[in-house]
Amino acid sequence: MWEKLESTYQSKGPARKANLLKNLLQLKMETGNDVRDHIRQFFDIIDKLQDLDIVIDEDLTSVMLLYSLPANFEIFRVAIESRDELPKLDTLRIKNNRRVAKSSRSVLIQR
Repeated sequence: MWEKLESTYQSKGPARKANLLKNLLQLKMETGNDVRDHIRQFFDIIDKLQDLDIVIDEDLTSVMLLYSLPANFEIFRVAIESRDELPKLDTLRIKNNRRVAKSSRSVLIQR
């Protein structure tokens, strides 16, 4: 029901597109924050842009994600950039989902 209301009343105009693009470009993870939450937020914006028929090149999106991470991820960033190819977004999304599921299971087990 919520999705129906959202799709009916949420703007799909230029202001919405510009706002989402601005949010994506300005998205920066703060040192100490949960990287999974950051990646979820990043992909949420990407998904919303795709719903508005804005598709960003996959390599560019990977680079944007890498540079939205804080300085303490520099070694990781350099390691990824040193590869012959950047990782596919689906790979990053799947790895993030697996980590979230794994961490959720460990929380349930600890309870």
